[in-house]
Amino acid sequence: ICAANEPRMVPIYLGLIQRYPRDPQILVLYANYATWVLGDLHLARHLMAGALALAPHDAMYQQSLRQIDAALKREPDAAMPNPHPSKKPD
Repeated sequence: ICAANEPRMVPIYLGLIQRYPRDPQILVLYANYATWVLGDLHLARHLMAGALALAPHDAMYQQSLRQIDAALKREPDAAMPNPHPSKKPD
């Protein structure tokens, strides 16, 4: 995921979803981008739920959705928890 190209990536993801609406991997890629680059867990949850609807038996998608849901309940500003708990956030 390239944060330097943040403004360019959203239209690219939207174009890919429009072209391949039944490809859950594109939704997952965009969900990861929404989480880690945009910091938008509500968008990430929407995208991950869509991917899971297309691939309901995918254990990784199920786990990712559970993690997003947990982060949304835990964090009032909907920020993901520090992936390295031993390190203090900046």
